[in-house]
Amino acid sequence: MAVIFLPKRRDIETKMDEKRKVSRTSKLKRQKEFADLMLRRDFDGDIERLCDDYGVSKAEFNKWLEEERFKDIIEKSLEKHNYEEIAVVWKALINLCEKGNIQAIKFYFALREKYTGSATPLSENLIQIIDDIPQYEDDEK
Repeated sequence: MAVIFLPKRRDIETKMDEKRKVSRTSKLKRQKEFADLMLRRDFDGDIERLCDDYGVSKAEFNKWLEEERFKDIIEKSLEKHNYEEIAVVWKALINLCEKGNIQAIKFYFALREKYTGSATPLSENLIQIIDDIPQYEDDEK
């Protein structure tokens, strides 16, 4: 007589849980990658083409949009991209300041004061000097 050992129910459930966990992790990874693609500079807004390029059906994408987790992923990805863009904007502003652009310099110090809560005395004097440049008329002819 042959003895057949059947796996215990607990072992089967554990393996099923592991498969679900892997599939959930894989889906989460795909959603993160897709959200990053949506927020790239070169993305033109054509979701259908992006879905086709990435291998996600439009129906699956619509299901993702209903999930709170996917909405959170998009929000976090958007925050990350915003921080990257802020760095680019600050660098461009500083480049304009270095070139002597008066409006850029004033704007820089106004933003610095707004976000740090204080302007240094140097910045206040600099702005005041720039604002107080007298207009000279050529009276001596």
